[in-house]
Amino acid sequence: MKDAGLLPSLWHKPTRKGTGFVQPLQPHAHWHIDFSYVNIGGTFYSLCSILDGASRFIVHWETREAMKEADAELVLQKAREKYPAARPRIISDNGPQFVAKEFKEFIRLWQTRHVFTSPHYPQSHGKLERWQRALKEQALRAKTSRTLEQARAVGAEFVEHYNTVRLPSAIG
Repeated sequence: MKDAGLLPSLWHKPTRKGTGFVQPLQPHAHWHIDFSYVNIGGTFYSLCSILDGASRFIVHWETREAMKEADAELVLQKAREKYPAARPRIISDNGPQFVAKEFKEFIRLWQTRHVFTSPHYPQSHGKLERWQRALKEQALRAKTSRTLEQARAVGAEFVEHYNTVRLPSAIG
């Protein structure tokens, strides 16, 4: 009878796979965070960005020399200082800095939730991946930054334009 589907399974939990991701409806509900390498003047640095899931606003970004757990905490803390009332759900990939015990404790002390994207499925982090690509292609590589200071200045100008003038292509 079980093989015929006539008996209910007590251990079967319905899966949500394929039902899609519920997009946030208001700013600061979801903050996506990720690291990406960027070549500046022949040296690789780590670009860390926090993107608001509803508006695609760049909450905070930094170019850092490393991409360790402490760097992720520092970037998130700076974002929180800009928006102290925000209590977003943090969305990240399964990078070592985000699965570290210290980062989990940081999130617990922050009193927020941390959600991981599906492994080997970059579409689940697509908004942030697209933003990082735009910053690299349209600003950092296009203006040929030679030093870290130049790259930070060019990046800041691009972020200001991105956040205030240019609508993301999926929205506008």
